[in-house]
Amino acid sequence: MVDAYNPDRLSGLYMSSVHRDKVNCNKKYFMDKIVDIIPFITSVLSVRSPYKYATIINTLVVQDVEAEERNKQKLIAMNELDAKTDFMSNFVLKVLRLKPEKWQKMMQGEERNIVQKYIENADIPLITFNVSHIGFLQANFGFSSVPRSKFAYFVRKPRHVITKENAKSILLAGQISNQVVSELTVFTEEIIYPLLCNPKNHKNWPRIIIDDIKKHAYDFKNTLYQIRGELSNQVMLPMPDGIEKLDEVESLLIKSNGEIVDVYLKTNIEGIVILWTTQINNLLKEDSDVVFSKKRFPLPVDDVDFWSTRLKNLEGVYAQLRHPRVKKMANYLELTNSVYLQCFKTMLTSLVAGVVETRDIVIHQMPLLKQFETFLNTNFLESQHLIRPMIHCIGLLWANSRYYRKTERITVLMKEMCNMIVQQSTACCEQRSMFFGEPFEQVLKLSQVLENIEHFLNVYEKNKKNIGSFFAADCIPIHWTFDYDSVFMKLLQFIERLKMAKTILQNTAEMLKLEKVEFGGIRGKIYSAKTTDIYEKYTKLFNDICNIQYDPLDTEDESFKEDYRRFMVKVIDIDRCLAKVFGDAFDDCSHLDNIFKLLQVIGDLANRPRILKELQPRYERLIDLLDGELIQVKQICEEGMIVYYNTKRRPMIDAYFPPVAGMLWWIFKLQQRVQIPMNEFNQIEDLYAIYFGTLIFSSSSDDLRVKYDVLIKRLNCIENELYDEWFVTVPQLCKRNTKKSLLIREKSLLKLNFSHELVCLLREVRYLILLDKFTIPQEGIELYDRSEELQSAICKLNLSIIWYNDIRKDSHESEVTLIENEIKEVDVLLRKGIDELNWNTNVTAYVEEVFDMIDKLQKRVLTAQKNVKQTFQQMDSWANVAMYDRHPHPKIGKYPLLALDENNSRKLKRFEDIRTTQKEIIHKLKENYFLYFKVHQEDNQKSKGFGKASQDENSEENFALINWPAYVDYIDSQVSSAILKAIIISLTSLYTNIDAIRGPNIPFVEVLAELQEPDITFKPPLDQNETESLYSIFSIMIDEIIEQAETYERITKDINLNNYLMEAKNDKQILTMKTKIQDIVSNTIEDIHKYIAVYESYSYLWLDDKQEFLYVFLKTSNVITKDVLEASEYDDIDDDEPIIRPPLAVFKEQIDVFENLYKECDKLPETRLFNGWLLLDMKRLKQSLLNAICKWGNVFKQNIVDYVENRLNDLDEFIEQASKSLCSDLKDNDYEGLLCVMGCLIKVRERQVNSTQAMFEPISEQIELLKTYGVEFLEESYDQDGKKKHSVYTLLEVLPEKWKNLLKLSSVVKSNVGPLKINQAHLISKQVTLFNARMQSYRDEFKYKKFFSLKCEEVYSLIDKTHLELIRGPF
Repeated sequence: MVDAYNPDRLSGLYMSSVHRDKVNCNKKYFMDKIVDIIPFITSVLSVRSPYKYATIINTLVVQDVEAEERNKQKLIAMNELDAKTDFMSNFVLKVLRLKPEKWQKMMQGEERNIVQKYIENADIPLITFNVSHIGFLQANFGFSSVPRSKFAYFVRKPRHVITKENAKSILLAGQISNQVVSELTVFTEEIIYPLLCNPKNHKNWPRIIIDDIKKHAYDFKNTLYQIRGELSNQVMLPMPDGIEKLDEVESLLIKSNGEIVDVYLKTNIEGIVILWTTQINNLLKEDSDVVFSKKRFPLPVDDVDFWSTRLKNLEGVYAQLRHPRVKKMANYLELTNSVYLQCFKTMLTSLVAGVVETRDIVIHQMPLLKQFETFLNTNFLESQHLIRPMIHCIGLLWANSRYYRKTERITVLMKEMCNMIVQQSTACCEQRSMFFGEPFEQVLKLSQVLENIEHFLNVYEKNKKNIGSFFAADCIPIHWTFDYDSVFMKLLQFIERLKMAKTILQNTAEMLKLEKVEFGGIRGKIYSAKTTDIYEKYTKLFNDICNIQYDPLDTEDESFKEDYRRFMVKVIDIDRCLAKVFGDAFDDCSHLDNIFKLLQVIGDLANRPRILKELQPRYERLIDLLDGELIQVKQICEEGMIVYYNTKRRPMIDAYFPPVAGMLWWIFKLQQRVQIPMNEFNQIEDLYAIYFGTLIFSSSSDDLRVKYDVLIKRLNCIENELYDEWFVTVPQLCKRNTKKSLLIREKSLLKLNFSHELVCLLREVRYLILLDKFTIPQEGIELYDRSEELQSAICKLNLSIIWYNDIRKDSHESEVTLIENEIKEVDVLLRKGIDELNWNTNVTAYVEEVFDMIDKLQKRVLTAQKNVKQTFQQMDSWANVAMYDRHPHPKIGKYPLLALDENNSRKLKRFEDIRTTQKEIIHKLKENYFLYFKVHQEDNQKSKGFGKASQDENSEENFALINWPAYVDYIDSQVSSAILKAIIISLTSLYTNIDAIRGPNIPFVEVLAELQEPDITFKPPLDQNETESLYSIFSIMIDEIIEQAETYERITKDINLNNYLMEAKNDKQILTMKTKIQDIVSNTIEDIHKYIAVYESYSYLWLDDKQEFLYVFLKTSNVITKDVLEASEYDDIDDDEPIIRPPLAVFKEQIDVFENLYKECDKLPETRLFNGWLLLDMKRLKQSLLNAICKWGNVFKQNIVDYVENRLNDLDEFIEQASKSLCSDLKDNDYEGLLCVMGCLIKVRERQVNSTQAMFEPISEQIELLKTYGVEFLEESYDQDGKKKHSVYTLLEVLPEKWKNLLKLSSVVKSNVGPLKINQAHLISKQVTLFNARMQSYRDEFKYKKFFSLKCEEVYSLIDKTHLELIRGPF
């Protein structure tokens, strides 16, 4: 409904900006209303009584009405407030240089209440605006104590309420800068001082008060002047009071020969000289150590800045003293013989000396500045190479600047150097990165930092000793004699802090290894838990250090020393706890492997002195455990050998080892079992000796070593005995098994004849070589040397056997027939390996020959079979896919539709695939022919061709001609099956998609219904008689699917059929599916025809004439309903009867008829699925129907719009023309003007009689009616000439007043033209009398014209002449 009656559908009508603003406001209102009604919805859901339901709903409705009224009032208040603040917003945005969005954002927040309170409350005199530190505009009722930005302020006249009209007159606007001193200085110099010192303001004041006020005002001005200079880091010299009269006073003094002296001015000048002397002396007394009073830790650049600033100040003061006014002041002191003249000269001399000294120091410090800046901008870890040049430049400064060559100044610079080193080191080792980074990396970083600091101290010491080398040869060197401890005390303390931090991080790096320590065994979880607790305890301890709130590298804060002491005490306690856990874990280790694994798990932690000392007594157990291990290994060895001697069952390290090598490896592992622990035992003993300088074990370990030696000797004897026994059997074994033949035959298949004993012997040799302890027999070495040859031969023979057996088993009978001669040749070659050759001979050539022959045959057969397989795979790529598939539909989404418009392209693509496959299989058959018969394509094409016989009956070509057709018939039968399969798959897919019972019940085909007046049409058509109907499309698709068999040409030529179409047409399954598909399509089309009859009942909407209907409506003033339209019962209308415009209610009733009809048709479905597969798309049909209804309704709306616009524009034009005519200046004899004015008065009177005043209310009602239907008039419009026209709303608002003004004007004009009417009446009367007299005179003259005489010869010319006189007017 909203879309159909969108005002944009009516030409020339758009939604006004006012209406849009209301819509935007209503959005917020609806959001607020939703929040408000949530409690009511909850209440409704929680009650069961209908009466309670009604009560709640009534309450909700009432609250909605109240909320809407409140929202309207709020909107009105917002608009009024915005109008009142226009002046304030414009000024604030201009002064503070802000965008309008800042003011709008402020007025949307809490600041709006402040502005509104100031506007409404007349008792609040001041409001200020400034920008906050985050960039928001804020309002206050006063100024902040510490202004950080510029202020805009407004001061109200007392007791005045601000309105839109008087805002500019009652508000005093201004701005205040955030630079308080500058503002105060300007305010004092421009306002306060002139105000207080103006003689006109001193009337009736005592002289003493006047002088006192002047003195205080002058002192205050000078004080501000000096403060302003100090803030800009400059020394400003104030001028004495009365300096502006100096020229006059000096001139008077000279003229009077020194008799007339202005004592007041002289006194002021002498006072200023004293003040200047004090200022300059204070400036000269400052030395570089003053930076320590201004900054906590000054840097060398601060020293350079100090001397640069000092030079700038001294030069500035010197420039001020060279000012002409100052020279005149000194001259005046000299003329008056003032005692302060000498003071002035001394001050000037001292100042010049200070400038010279400072300039020399600044010049020599310039090279240092670059060094300092480079050092500060470089990471301290990478700045070691910058230290030596920096110290060298300091030495040059000391040697070359005689003013800087003072101990106190170099002391200050060296202290600042230490501060710079400390600052850079602190920045590199910042607390957060130092304790929160990786401990090991931080230890390395601290080590590098300490190394750089030590380098700095070493460079300093070296330069201090060689300071004389910096001086010139003719100068006496002055050495650095300042106290080392007092200068480097802070740096030495900082080094101590760094070492403390490094100790903490070293402990942390070791303790963090506990995180990965995990114990095994029964009590492993207990020890792991204890270790975890210790780790967490240390982590907590370390976190306490990490979370300290002070800087650990701050040497002035002693807190870190105490925390470090407590930390180390707790670390010692943690070491003791850790030693206890490791000791208990050591005690629980019952085996040597466990102990050594424990030591591996502990790692470097075992080397911590307290832990190593704790574990030392427990190492005594190692001797007992090692002794037990030796006994156990000896027992295992003896038991295994007893079993071997009695049962010949060998003890093996692994079941997959060969017998002898497995037993030898078993003995080797027993040896390793005792050798490895003994090696570990020796390492522990050596480590303890390194840390404590003594041996850990007693002399009892000597007995252990004796037992170890005895056991190792016993194992070596058994090992040698076993090896010697095997050594003897190797030659005979090799001789017996290498005489066997290479191959044996089982029926038609082959088998390899390589003895398992030889395989075992090769494995024995291989493992013994890996053991690398024994000398292997020569026969075994020779056999093992041939292992690669034998392995290659065995592998190739195995492959050859597999290929031969596969050809025999897997090939089709027709394929085997084609290679029968080659198989016979292979059998002849294999007979040699079965009967003649053995493993002693060199079989490489024979194996290669067998492998090559079978490989070539196998490759050809396999390639031919692969060709056929690939061809049928290519065929399956399209045969297994339905020929007609779905196409993605943008509105249905994941359920695609069949794209009917792509059927032809799909058919062409499928037939092209069929032809390609057919060509491919022909090509592959030719290729297979060449493969099976070893014929090169070039040789075959020279003369004989493919499949042609030779004259030799025993030739290869005749053999192929006889056996090849059977193979082709075999391939032809496979192709026929594949073609039928492809047809059945496509038909099955088509049938499955349209079957309502077994199908997916989702749209498969889409039919578009649309209105093409005067009929409803379908795309594709549903009439079976049409060529492109839906039924014919499906019939064509079925025929095209079956046509695949006709497109594929038959492979074999022995049958009289050229394709496979006959098999397809005779297939019962294909015929059955074709009939079912056609029946389903036919039934579905009938269902659509029955359903679409609903839309035919609305045909009158697009068949009848709307303008004729409007004419009938205007004639009859009766509402014409749907039944009347359908019956066409409005033909008996009398055209001669006048049109009487129907009442507005009749218009509304008639429009509502079409509104209701629109709602009725809008409920009709847009789509419908028939029989689970055919989607009827009726969106266009429905939209056309709705558009037709809208056009009928718009006929009446447009009629109302035209009526309103015509009436208002006509009245507006009349008022404009009438006002212009009535306001024209009439003169006494302006007859035409009088006639025009009288005509306007008559027209005004006629319109007044016709109730023009009463037309506005009906027009307003008509406009409101249009609004209810969403029709809005244009805010702006233009006529044909491009001129802007007034909108209907504007005309409706201004025309009543214009009409009243016109009536008043007509009344005034009517009274004003009364005398003119009378004068014109008299004048007309005179003109009439004169006209009558002239007419009578001419009549009398006319009677005597010559052409009345019979004797007149020129009658016609005289008549023409008289005619012309009459036309020109003879009167």
